Amino acid sequence: MTQHTLPSPPQVLALRPLTGIVGRGSEMGRLIGHVDAGRSVRLEAPRGAGATALLRALCGEPPRPTTPDGTIALPVGIPVDDAAAVVAHTQVMADDDLAQRRMLVLLDDRDATHADIAALSDVFAGSLLVVTGDPEAGGPDMARVSVRGLSQHHAVGLVEASMGRALTLDEGRGARAVATAVAGMPGALVQAAAAVRDGGLTFPELLDLLDDPPRPAALSAALQRALDDSLHATLSHLRAAGEVPVPTRVAAVAAGLDSDEAERRLRRLALLGLVLIDGSDGWTVAAGVPALSEPVRASVAER
Repeated sequence: MTQHTLPSPPQVLALRPLTGIVGRGSEMGRLIGHVDAGRSVRLEAPRGAGATALLRALCGEPPRPTTPDGTIALPVGIPVDDAAAVVAHTQVMADDDLAQRRMLVLLDDRDATHADIAALSDVFAGSLLVVTGDPEAGGPDMARVSVRGLSQHHAVGLVEASMGRALTLDEGRGARAVATAVAGMPGALVQAAAAVRDGGLTFPELLDLLDDPPRPAALSAALQRALDDSLHATLSHLRAAGEVPVPTRVAAVAAGLDSDEAERRLRRLALLGLVLIDGSDGWTVAAGVPALSEPVRASVAER
């Protein structure tokens, strides 16, 4: 494999969040069908398949007949076995009886255990749950909706939506080849679009980076291998903080940079889909981005 270095970014960098979902009408239909039938649902999806996007779309749906009290989304890491904490996080008055409410409760937390979900069901006994999880994970008796990779047609549509324009014929062929390489995973496709749109790569260059066996994290791993040493070091410092959002100034101190240079590097990584920024100034490594050890990175560079 030829070692790549990502080209310099364009002069004007702008983060363009993608809204809505592409190619998930069937999954959304099954999901809403189960809810309307009064069943809680487990979304079984590998990382990067777009389960979070489905939950966000559910938030925009009008209340269903089986859940007339509306929809709430619980934050990741909520201590679901603590009813008082649930009340505080969902901004429900403490003297309300949650068990009598009929809500759609969304939990996007892959680390939630069976006991967590059972406890949540007890707290919201009158409500329906929609939770995410890996396909291999078991769980309580819930209806299951499988979320897999997109078809090539929908994959190209998602890449176009992410890039904000129609693809040329050559780009369309390249996008279909990339979709095959990443098994149609929406997260990887949005990342591929960002690498072309803001990273200066072409689809053939992405395919060269993806000559390893297809896997959900293939694009993230390939883009990491292509980072120059300064961006790789910045990503490593951020990863060391775990899931705790790191302010720009803290990232700058950790990497021995001034704040402007640290922000430039972080935004460069964000444009490639490797890091995320929260609503204020906290940076974290994006979910599903694998850690590459220095020996692995070095061995790839020699290929």
